[in-house]
Amino acid sequence: MLLYLCSNQSLNLFDYLEKENQIPIKKLSGAFKLKQFVIHDVKNLGQFSCFVIDMKSLKDTEDEVVEAIEAFRAMYSSRVIVLAEGMDTSTLIHKLIEADIYNIITSSEYEEIKEEMLECMSLQGKNNRNAIWSMTKVAEACCNRMDSLGSHNYNFLCKDIKIALVGSEHKVGATTTAFHLVKFLVNNGAEAAYVEANKNGQLQKISSFYKGMKVKNAFAEYEGIKYYFEGNYPDKNNFVVLDFGTISEGRLQVVKQCEVIVICGCAKPYEIEQVKSTIEKFEGVKINLVLSHVQKEERNTLDELLKKPNVSILYADDAPTLFEGKKNEAIFKE
Repeated sequence: MLLYLCSNQSLNLFDYLEKENQIPIKKLSGAFKLKQFVIHDVKNLGQFSCFVIDMKSLKDTEDEVVEAIEAFRAMYSSRVIVLAEGMDTSTLIHKLIEADIYNIITSSEYEEIKEEMLECMSLQGKNNRNAIWSMTKVAEACCNRMDSLGSHNYNFLCKDIKIALVGSEHKVGATTTAFHLVKFLVNNGAEAAYVEANKNGQLQKISSFYKGMKVKNAFAEYEGIKYYFEGNYPDKNNFVVLDFGTISEGRLQVVKQCEVIVICGCAKPYEIEQVKSTIEKFEGVKINLVLSHVQKEERNTLDELLKKPNVSILYADDAPTLFEGKKNEAIFKE
């Protein structure tokens, strides 16, 4: 049975669950103080398998909402699903994810809401990566609005988002792209660090070559950015960019646990099969495929050849300078 705390305008939004999935729904409509409702008003919510909360029905502050949901989860095993329809500028979503609350619906269109709801009610529900992925359209719209105001300095509320960089084979630009990405993030106001998550030893060679890099035990620092040697990991960052080099079967599951996955490759005829082989290892996992050295007239063909529901294909311009952060900022923003 599903308990639905809803506003009057969203009263019938999930009626299809009763008709198509035979899930009984108990509706409570109106305006509520969630914290009071959870802690004081309701004695036993254990009979409900899901508790759906329509944000339009609440009078709480954002912090009170998070506190109330955490209190509910401490008392009951019911799954909490947050309907945050159209909340494209709210910091609440980030606060919920920070509190490990991932079953969040942010879409505004009915069919997309329905799709998200079914994902939230699946056996595993949404995980961290899927919760963040579902907000990419919102994030892109927010960035576009900020661009129109001439601002490129954002406020990042996320913590320890792990971005995996993987090469389809050696020498396809995974390390260079990882350096560029961490530079881009820092340029735009994020706290970000690079981690050498492979045994190639490239960072030691780089730090020896660039005299401006200050080398310490765990990391090298250059222009305010810390680049951590293999076996070390930073604290308290918005983003950590992990350079895995080429992927091995033993590390595949580690990569899949990262919130964002970027596969780097080249697309000459003799390289494309290795690219396809690499992305096939991530069947069902959302990834970003960054291809370098591709002529514009070849991109439509590659889009068709590599098209998969879980793959977003991006084309990088040639940027050989290692500490470049602007050349491919359009794809990094995406």
